[in-house]
Amino acid sequence: GKLLKPYPNVIIQFAMVVIQCPHCGEDVELQDGASGLFDCPYCNNEFEFEDETNIINISLRPGSVVITLFSMSILFAIVAGIIYYDSLFTGDVDSWEEAFADGLKQSFQVALADYCLIISGILLLVSAVTYLIQQIRYRI
Repeated sequence: GKLLKPYPNVIIQFAMVVIQCPHCGEDVELQDGASGLFDCPYCNNEFEFEDETNIINISLRPGSVVITLFSMSILFAIVAGIIYYDSLFTGDVDSWEEAFADGLKQSFQVALADYCLIISGILLLVSAVTYLIQQIRYRI
């Protein structure tokens, strides 16, 4: 890209940035967002310019909300695993009342483990969506 400055800013309707030539110190107008090699119209020396205002620092590191949601998701999954594991082992039963009580306890534990897994999945999904929104917002 060569520097072209034949038209006033009003005609081309682009925002311009004014920089100083590193060789002669004269003011040189460049199109806003322009970067690359340019020739100074005053001294004809080539210089490189990169518009740092248009460089976006995209961080792939998740924010604290995403980390918190993901951690809570893992915690609920661990709790569900512990509850489910505990429900697999029933003690010795001598009567139908004890068997009925153990069956109720086991049903309650399995249901509680299922709810913990559902909550864990929802938190995982919300953390993933939040992370995607965070990345999209930083790219715009």
